[in-house]
Parts: sequence; structure tokens; C-alpha cells
Amino acid sequence: MKQEIPHQMTSYDEFVESFRIEVPEYYNFGFDVIDKWAETDRNKLAMIWVSQDGREKKYTFRDLRNLSVEAANILIKYGVKKRRPGDAHASPCSGMVGFCNCPY
Repeated sequence: MKQEIPHQMTSYDEFVESFRIEVPEYYNFGFDVIDKWAETDRNKLAMIWVSQDGREKKYTFRDLRNLSVEAANILIKYGVKKRRPGDAHASPCSGMVGFCNCPY
């Protein structure tokens, strides 16, 4: 179900208060978004990372998928396990790209 977004909000607070997004029970951003784009167009630009001193690095969806797989493999190597079906691990990674989404 798509929510209609008003073209001119009269109240940002009201909009935020009433905003709802439906997420399927077993939604996995890594599989459902990153991997799908990586399969569709492996060189499509996904993100531009810019450091505080202005250094820039570009990542494709394929790059992000590969980084996610590498991070998941490290967690598996060190014995990190899911607690229940559907669990995933996402954590901030200092000095790395945004968040590591490791759906293993």
C-alpha cells in the first residue's frame, strides 16, 4: 500500500506523526535491495562516500553486496550465530561504509 505524500506539507510535525511505512515480516535490505540491484546492473552507482577531509570513494551495488558477503563470512568465521530465523546483524563500522548489513 502506497502512502500519498502531500506536495505541500502544512505541518512537518503532523506529517512525521502520521507517516507509516509497511515492511514485510521477512524483509532483508541486503537481499531485497542491494543484491537485486547488483544482479540487475552490477555497475550502477549505489553510494558516494566522502571523508571529513574530502576524500571520495564510489561504490556500486555489486561492491556493497561483496562487502556484505565478506563481513558475513568474518562473523561466521568467529562463530557469531543467529538467535532465531530471520535475524541479521547490522552495526556501525567506524572507518568503513555506513553500516555493515550482514545477512548470513
